[in-house]
Amino acid sequence: MKRRLDPVDEEIARLLETKSGKVGYLHKALSMNKETLRQRLDKGVKYGLYAHKPYQEYRLTKEGETWLKECEPAPIDIQNEVLDPFLSKLPTEGHRALFRLAADVVIAKKHLLKQYSDGWPGFMVFGGTGLVKSKVGEGIIKLFRLDRLKCEVRLYPQDVTPGNPGFRRGQIKGSHWTAAHSFHYVLPFLLLDEYDKLVAQETKRSVISFLDDRTKLLHEDKEIVNHAVPYLTANWQPGRILNDNFLKPYFRRCFAFNADYTRFTGTLIEQKKAGTKLENFLKSPQFPHLNLETTPPQVTKLTKSDTDLGPHFVCRLES
Repeated sequence: MKRRLDPVDEEIARLLETKSGKVGYLHKALSMNKETLRQRLDKGVKYGLYAHKPYQEYRLTKEGETWLKECEPAPIDIQNEVLDPFLSKLPTEGHRALFRLAADVVIAKKHLLKQYSDGWPGFMVFGGTGLVKSKVGEGIIKLFRLDRLKCEVRLYPQDVTPGNPGFRRGQIKGSHWTAAHSFHYVLPFLLLDEYDKLVAQETKRSVISFLDDRTKLLHEDKEIVNHAVPYLTANWQPGRILNDNFLKPYFRRCFAFNADYTRFTGTLIEQKKAGTKLENFLKSPQFPHLNLETTPPQVTKLTKSDTDLGPHFVCRLES
């Protein structure tokens, strides 16, 4: 029997994969016309994808589970097959872990944003200068072929203002206020470089809104959907990060990477050479690329080598 199935049928099946339910539950969860939903469900029963008895719940069958697996895109081993050319150029295991993790979060948020209303992590990357903190973020932009002019923001006072990037409010006649926000919230990734250069409190407040782990933000009764994975860098020591009144509330919502803890073992000249090599490779046509639209998120167990990298993401308070 030739099946006539489309993405709407897949959406119904995905919901039944998580929980069996009656028409009322499915209608509410999917916001679908009840008559159309019944026709789709009857078709699924006919094809053997769902099981159903009168007055009982619809449930996904083994045949339905097999069909859903067939709908999934072929998995890509992004940590080895694609990323290795750039990973091999990074100076430490900590930097390699940071790059892999950032790439994974961007892919996951791109494809699973509607399923999770909060818990989306950002990245705080801090430490001394010359530790290629920004280069890792630039690598993410290059990996997914994003627009660098849009996705990279240097946070020098002369280059940014309240609401650019972020949100702002303005007063018009009388006691009326207006709210507006920049385009950056719709980007899949946002490199917020040199946070330590910011001075104005209103601009800081605008910038750190990207670190909020919620999908939907409310600003002056205006809803903002935050698609961006923020990657914020600062040339600060750990204690300074924890004492910043703006960053402190967001610290637990981010992966905090201490670049000082993963310092190069080489001389200062060797460090600069490593940074130069990375810069050159970022401009190279051999740089690896992934299509963000078609690269699926994957669920894998952590290996021992993954867990051994934990200390790189532990903020050590001693200066």
